[in-house]
Amino acid sequence: IEDLVINDSGTLNISLNEGVRRTCNLNLVNKNQKFNSFFKELSIGSKFKLYLGDLINDEPYYFPQGIFVFDDPTLVSQTSNLTVQISGTDKWSMLNGQNGGILDSTYTIPSGTKVADVIKDTLNILVVSDPAPPVISSEFKDTVTTYDITKEAGATVSEIFLDIALNISAYIYYDDIGRLHLTPVEYDD
Repeated sequence: IEDLVINDSGTLNISLNEGVRRTCNLNLVNKNQKFNSFFKELSIGSKFKLYLGDLINDEPYYFPQGIFVFDDPTLVSQTSNLTVQISGTDKWSMLNGQNGGILDSTYTIPSGTKVADVIKDTLNILVVSDPAPPVISSEFKDTVTTYDITKEAGATVSEIFLDIALNISAYIYYDDIGRLHLTPVEYDD
């Protein structure tokens, strides 16, 4: 859809916060109402990849900026303006209740459970369903939780993951190719 993006019409925001780190907004030309039926078929959890590119020596180069979950695509149909406005948040929104991740029953992780197993298993539960394997630092290969973590129905998967990260002094986030990372916090001496 590269030729349908309206130049200088969008934004990409990247922060180093835990949780949602990447958001984007862009406008597409809706030639011949190409996107009308496409957006009718979208559901919560539908994803898209965003790349930024540049011409270097007349060769196009593209750089991944993330896998985003559609927030609320909007069709704008005015006589002089047929556009589609798209906004997205990174895949953390599938964990924090914005686009999924709400627990429908109590979820308990007993003390002594391997952190790597919890992360992998939790990404595969129905309320998240993220098939991309997480990237877990080798430092945490055999790390276990030091206390029980319990979340009641209505809490979110992101709350579980943030509790785990706090418990083991780690950062947890999605990268520019849509993979969940668990990395150690590094302290300056």
